[in-house]
Amino acid sequence: MNPAKAASATFNTIQNRLNENKSLNLRAIEARIKGQLSANDLEKFKEANNKSISDIEEQLKGLQSECFTMSQLMDDARRSIVNLAKAWLEADLARRQEIQTALFPDGLRFSPDFLFFEPRTTVMQSVSELATVLVNDGRP
Repeated sequence: MNPAKAASATFNTIQNRLNENKSLNLRAIEARIKGQLSANDLEKFKEANNKSISDIEEQLKGLQSECFTMSQLMDDARRSIVNLAKAWLEADLARRQEIQTALFPDGLRFSPDFLFFEPRTTVMQSVSELATVLVNDGRP
């Protein structure tokens, strides 16, 4: 389950608990009016139930705050996604070097076979060495 759905399910569960506690409060008052509950018992119940309602409301506030924070983080992440091609075109030399180093930490190598630059990675280097060994009949 993704975080948004999980938060929504948790919010709904807590909201249902809050509604149930408020409903219990009303039923207790009705029971007191009908004489099924003493005034002392009603006061004890209302005290405990009001504390429970207060705790649930605090949980809801915390969850709403967490969801708001998560929403802000997602919005910030969407804004900070960088269009690398555009950033490259608009960048000065120093910024281009930063971008290049971030993308190709091992640098770029000019390939005489392709007449083009290619990233130098350990995987590509291993494949190149293997190809050389195979072409040279097992000799490096």
